[in-house]
Amino acid sequence: MLNEFTVSNSEWQNVDVEQWSAESFELSKSNVYTGVTAGKALSSEYVSTNQAAIKKQIVLGGLRLSYVIQHIFGNNSSPQQRQESFLQ
Repeated sequence: MLNEFTVSNSEWQNVDVEQWSAESFELSKSNVYTGVTAGKALSSEYVSTNQAAIKKQIVLGGLRLSYVIQHIFGNNSSPQQRQESFLQ
């Protein structure tokens, strides 16, 4: 799953939580809530349509978490080495 997506350094090295929130909000408006009816099960079409967006958000969230933890606790490796390590 990790190699399916290209995530730029600027996307995951950004620690602006308000920007993360705005991105997620926009994604929810354009993808997540489109075609959802309260009390009804999600269709297989809905799941397949949104699966890539969900996977990318999981990868991006993991990279961001890794970056923040390493920033807090210190790590002498370069950002590129950290990304490569995370993706292995």
